[in-house]
Amino acid sequence: MKKGFNIILAGLFALSLAAGFVPQQTVTAASEKAQAESEPLSVYASFYPIYDFASKIGGDKVTVINLVPAGMEPHDWEPTASDIIGLENADILVYNGAGMEHWVADVLASLQNKDLIAVEASEGVTLLEGHHEGEEEHEEDEEEH
Repeated sequence: MKKGFNIILAGLFALSLAAGFVPQQTVTAASEKAQAESEPLSVYASFYPIYDFASKIGGDKVTVINLVPAGMEPHDWEPTASDIIGLENADILVYNGAGMEHWVADVLASLQNKDLIAVEASEGVTLLEGHHEGEEEHEEDEEEH
């Protein structure tokens, strides 16, 4: 069971571990804690794609809570008091980063749960420069004048 549990945690933290952002001893400590308590890890996901990823990787070894409700824009969402209470008792928070969740830094700073493992999925990833719809047309108009 220990081997299987560690494989699940390794998959969940694959992006962060590869980039060196979550120390291996942190993952091992979370695994040992969950095994000692023989209950699934409590994982909070910032919005649905992160929730889906964590659920599929963790399987029955995790309980995943999706913070942003369906139909709500992740950029605009704010955590409620009950969300904060849930995070106080959580083992892991997985969030996208890259400016998607403006509330994460403030919430993490306010939590008393110092054992919470926060995983920024985009950390260490080179982001591509984007543009807004219509921006390309505006740039072409400027070049013509």
